[in-house]
Amino acid sequence: MERTQQVPPLMALFRKYYSSFRPVEPERIVSREFGYIPFTGSMIRHLAFQSHSDLRKFLSTTVPRHVYYSTAYYRKPEERNMQDKEWMGAELIFDLDADHIEGVKEMTYEQTLGVIKAHTKRLVEKFLLSEMGFDPGELRLFFSGGRGYHVHVVSEKVYGLDSDMRREIANYVRAEGLNIPDIRKNAKGVRYNGGGWIGELDFRITEFYREIASGGNTDRLLERAGLNPEKYITRLRTRFVDGKSRIDIFKSPGYAKYAIMDQDDERLWQAILDELSREERVEIDSPVTTDTHRLIRLPGSLHGKTGLMVKEVSIDRLTEFEPLVEAIPRAFLNGKLLIGTERGFRVSMNGEDFIIPEGECEVPTYLGVYASASKRSQIISTIM
Repeated sequence: MERTQQVPPLMALFRKYYSSFRPVEPERIVSREFGYIPFTGSMIRHLAFQSHSDLRKFLSTTVPRHVYYSTAYYRKPEERNMQDKEWMGAELIFDLDADHIEGVKEMTYEQTLGVIKAHTKRLVEKFLLSEMGFDPGELRLFFSGGRGYHVHVVSEKVYGLDSDMRREIANYVRAEGLNIPDIRKNAKGVRYNGGGWIGELDFRITEFYREIASGGNTDRLLERAGLNPEKYITRLRTRFVDGKSRIDIFKSPGYAKYAIMDQDDERLWQAILDELSREERVEIDSPVTTDTHRLIRLPGSLHGKTGLMVKEVSIDRLTEFEPLVEAIPRAFLNGKLLIGTERGFRVSMNGEDFIIPEGECEVPTYLGVYASASKRSQIISTIM
């Protein structure tokens, strides 16, 4: 007699979600490659769909743990060899994830999401909209369902960019390799209006020397640069160039300061630059941005390690967006699960703080899904 294979409880709940799945429909779906990771096994890719209804039908019957689609467009997305796919262009993608945030191991899940949101907001507002000049309508923003956000630039301006061009963009937003000698080479002729790394650095340098001129306390940065504050400031006030003191030149915006800088100035300005980059850079996963064939999570799908949705967020709602409330699937809002936990934990979801003890306990379905997907607990049974 043939034995019926039992469906794992988490997979059964994912099936419930995908049975009524309505994804954020990808543009140009027939040109996309799709892939997924099943509940048992490894990545399966090189799939193609002719319509959104075909995609929905596939997901409701296959019930994947993770679902991905290509940021690139192809003439033949189903081909297994990348060259045979006939690449036609790709969106510009930024993946912001907790793995790249300093001190993340000491943070709670909620704190981590808050820090990543701040980086995402800076990427969108400071770099993409302000400095690079993209229109808000060319950007799509998604909570990843896990520990971060994905930002898609969907524009003819970026589709043809190769990996090197995308790497330059990634390096720029990450402040990768910024140093004073290179900035000095490129600083002549730049408008010093506070824009870009050179402009922002110039503003901070001039403000620093204005602070010195007014008698303010600047010892912290001088000592960080390995300089003796008293000796350095005395030399600023007593050395002149073309009748002007060095301090007067340094506190004025523009390139002139670079023409007379010495080794001590360079060390100090590098310390100022390092502080600026720590505060203003955006931590992204650079390989995602540079890869012109990348697969990324399908909008509306479930993240297999949390049970949360890959949720689209409008730019003007990013600040108020609550991922641990708004990314909970409606299918998981009703009912309860009995779970078993070997090690207790705390988490905040759906506006409530939960303390999950060791052993068995009843929890809301969405929390049980999260606990099971993140391997903190096991689902024992469904409670109606």
